[in-house]
Amino acid sequence: KQTKNKHPAMAQEATSVATRCQAALVAKGLPVAAVYADETKLKGGYICDTMRMVIEYTVEDPTLPKNLVLKMEMPTSNDHQVAMDLHLYDREWHFYETLSTMVPVRVPKYYATLLSEDGKRKVGVLMEDLCLPGAELNPALDEAGVLLTVKHCAQMHAKFWNNPDLETKYGVSPHNGPWFNPSWREKVTGHWPEFRTKWATVLSPEALEAGDKIIANFQWVQDTISSVPRTFLHGDVKPPNMFMLSGNEPAFFDWQYIAIGKSCCDILFFLVEGYSIEEVRVLEPKVRRGGYDAPGGV
Repeated sequence: KQTKNKHPAMAQEATSVATRCQAALVAKGLPVAAVYADETKLKGGYICDTMRMVIEYTVEDPTLPKNLVLKMEMPTSNDHQVAMDLHLYDREWHFYETLSTMVPVRVPKYYATLLSEDGKRKVGVLMEDLCLPGAELNPALDEAGVLLTVKHCAQMHAKFWNNPDLETKYGVSPHNGPWFNPSWREKVTGHWPEFRTKWATVLSPEALEAGDKIIANFQWVQDTISSVPRTFLHGDVKPPNMFMLSGNEPAFFDWQYIAIGKSCCDILFFLVEGYSIEEVRVLEPKVRRGGYDAPGGV
């Protein structure tokens, strides 16, 4: 059960992580006797490590989870600094701690927050393992599955529609708020000259001109997508960030892109990221009629 890594430094790190996970769970009132790291990495992203943690308890209680999933920052990632600059870690930890019990969609249950070795920073979260009987990770969604996913997104958007508490009470930032402003404008403006030069022979003059206009008016873009009507966004809806649970219930994870913004952003991203241009052309009007602009949608 315990990680048996041949490299002493890596084994020591795994032991440290397991010990801190145990401390975090005990601090939440769980009767944990020991925590062990499974050697097998689960779905990993470009900025985080995701692994299964095996939990042993001081009492016999069938309601306590035998496994939890740990998602933690990955400082060795080439994109670690980008993740820090975009507050991706902070946003995901914040979601599980503050909002995960409020959203009207299925998400992994939050159990505890992992702290750094010095106890000064949040570096990960322990959550429910959704590898349940009948669950499908990265589901191949047919048209009915797409409409079902959109319906669940619409229900979440409807719950938080123009809700001022998102920002003032629950600490979620709009796209022109402190999580993104002025950092995004500075990043985009700084990278644009190199990007423009690199792609000048590929992109059309019209596309390059559009890019110039976006850069020149980026503050307006941020202000506009942050204006009412607005709602709570997942920010990264796509099949690889979903399970389809038994009973045909979609479950969503990877909440590091949460923000306050335009509801259509979640739906457009879901379609464009998950499907070809030809498929999007077919799905988009059906999504509007069947899940989003329909009665009960947004």
